[in-house]
Amino acid sequence: MRTEPVPRDPSAAAAAVSHDRSTAWLLDVLADAVAGMQTSLCWFSAHALGDRVFTVAANDASAAALLTRCLLPANLQPAVAPHLRVFVCAGSAAPFVRPPAWNLPRTDLRHLENLHLDPAGRVSASYDPARRCWMILDLSTRRALLWIADAGDLPVWETVAPFRQFLQWSLAGTALSVVHGGAVVHARHAVLLVGPSGSGKSTTVAACLQAGLGACGDDLVVVDRSARDWRVHALHDSIKLLPNPAVAIPSRLRDAPWGACGDKRFVRYSDAAPGLLVRTAPLRALLHCRVAKNPASRLVPVAPAEMLKAIGPPTVFFLRGREAHILGEVSALVRTLPGLRLELGGDPAEAAALLKNWLENCPYGERDA
Repeated sequence: MRTEPVPRDPSAAAAAVSHDRSTAWLLDVLADAVAGMQTSLCWFSAHALGDRVFTVAANDASAAALLTRCLLPANLQPAVAPHLRVFVCAGSAAPFVRPPAWNLPRTDLRHLENLHLDPAGRVSASYDPARRCWMILDLSTRRALLWIADAGDLPVWETVAPFRQFLQWSLAGTALSVVHGGAVVHARHAVLLVGPSGSGKSTTVAACLQAGLGACGDDLVVVDRSARDWRVHALHDSIKLLPNPAVAIPSRLRDAPWGACGDKRFVRYSDAAPGLLVRTAPLRALLHCRVAKNPASRLVPVAPAEMLKAIGPPTVFFLRGREAHILGEVSALVRTLPGLRLELGGDPAEAAALLKNWLENCPYGERDA
């Protein structure tokens, strides 16, 4: 197993060579880890990423069960290569090999946040020193490695929205992108709800579920321009809500099994509202959520520039690395679809009714058969 550090050369002229050495070292780490765990693999599953399929293989079944509980199952067709193969290696399980520490010289400003991005787009990697956890993607072989010293140190947010970093990195150069937002679906139309944390996206999605509308997610979704129309795809089977004495959690979600995720509680859509998690739908409009002082919620047209600010920066902040791809797809999205500001009043149920009525009378696009 490769654990020796990359030689450090202080000269500026050697920075590019040193960066290339770091990339080569990361490729060796990934290859050696995957090869070393082959005889200890005890888990295999396939999951959806838009219209694509990725697989998860692991040497620790309990860790893999946690990491895949909020993923969407998929069928991998025989003789069809997956979009991505994710390997989960826990040092606390056989073959009991702990990951090396971050050994890369700081030849790039992103190294200050333990993030390495190959300029050619082949290799992306991040390291969490507190948990001794690597995430390494080799796009040329479509392999990714999550290597953590102890499976017990997996952060809860990684089990509620697993592999989001890998999945976004793997979509670079495609017509798909992960974005920070939620999506509500009704009458075979979808709207994308965007805005920073605390803007009311999850509360609105929860109210829509209670009203019988569908959803593709509340926090991260996949947008796709590969077909004639933009589409939105579900990514995770989970919704996170911050308990708020002023806004009661709808009964569908309140009565379902839930777990803690920091100061929020998370619920799986499949537990709370079976059938209301929509895998994919045509996207008709972008809604910038904003808590307002209006007595009732309302929709107000806005310029593409406002939508770009509402989607781009929160997504880039949330998903580190390969920002150019994210911003390129978001720019195309806001240029194509109409943007509206969803000014939220004090009653989430009333906002859900507003969206239901708008989707039933959607003025944009033809009804998808």
